[in-house]
Amino acid sequence: MKRFTNGNIKKEYQKKYVGIVISILIIAVSFIFLYLEGKATEELNSEMIDLNSIIVGSESKVDKKSYINAESIPYKFAGYDDTTDSYYIVFDEKYMYITYMTEEQFEDLNNEDIYENPIRIEGITKTTTNDVKEIAIEAYNDNMENEEDKLTIDDFENYFGSIYLDMTVSTSSVSDIYLLIFVLLLFIGVIYLLVAIIQLIKFNSGIKKTDETQIDELDNEMNKDSAFYYEKAHLYLTDNYIINFGGTFRVIKYQDILWMYPFEQRVNGIKTAQSIRVLVNNGKTYTIASIELITKKKKEVFNEIFNTILSKNNQMLVGYTNENIKLMKDRVKEIKANK
Repeated sequence: MKRFTNGNIKKEYQKKYVGIVISILIIAVSFIFLYLEGKATEELNSEMIDLNSIIVGSESKVDKKSYINAESIPYKFAGYDDTTDSYYIVFDEKYMYITYMTEEQFEDLNNEDIYENPIRIEGITKTTTNDVKEIAIEAYNDNMENEEDKLTIDDFENYFGSIYLDMTVSTSSVSDIYLLIFVLLLFIGVIYLLVAIIQLIKFNSGIKKTDETQIDELDNEMNKDSAFYYEKAHLYLTDNYIINFGGTFRVIKYQDILWMYPFEQRVNGIKTAQSIRVLVNNGKTYTIASIELITKKKKEVFNEIFNTILSKNNQMLVGYTNENIKLMKDRVKEIKANK
């Protein structure tokens, strides 16, 4: 960068570093949310009480955050026609409980390894209804061969308690939100950082490939009063050159342009940005002057850039037409054949 004296090109170079700094800040902020997620989870765990303690306790038993260290594959005994959520019997080290969970949660627990490595399951306590009690007793008795081992409805609370664990209700909404924000910010930050680093590398590479004689010429042209700098488009238009800073450093001579046309970027069918594509005499196509078309002023800037380039070369083809596409395909083939 010391080889240029023009202030605007130095500003463009500094912007590449600004992008890196912003992306690092985004990544740093993401870890703040990871810390908050950890604190929220820690607070949640401190509120959690094991289900057996709630069952035998004398205080209110319903709508409590609770957990079971499950040591068995859940046994399904009841469900509904309109959902795959079902009631299951689950054992911990000493007792059995009624739980209500989704099919996906069951699949997570449906593993023989659970007998050796218990899995903690969490949810909210709910009052067990009479119909669920009856079906649970029936399911339990179906697995008992001896009559003396079978239970009656009066035995239910002594074996299962008066409440069940509803696992379909989230117990950690705040921590989940923090975790989601962390993942999104980290993803955005990393992508932004990679893009900024790649752009900086390409920018430096483009300058290094430019010899000293041309750099002096470009510097002189950019410093002339006749040169125009378009900051939002990351572009210089001098007497003889298009000097592009967007993404990389690229110099295009007006007289080398064979074809130019506007290119639209759309989101859900709505035009959000527009750029200029130019095919030059080496057979390559470059994209320059990408501008978001949000305001009338930006549209005017885009048109000014397009018309200025057009005024510098009256031999180029203009517009994305079928005729121009065919002519340029043939011309590119000719260029490649002569290389």
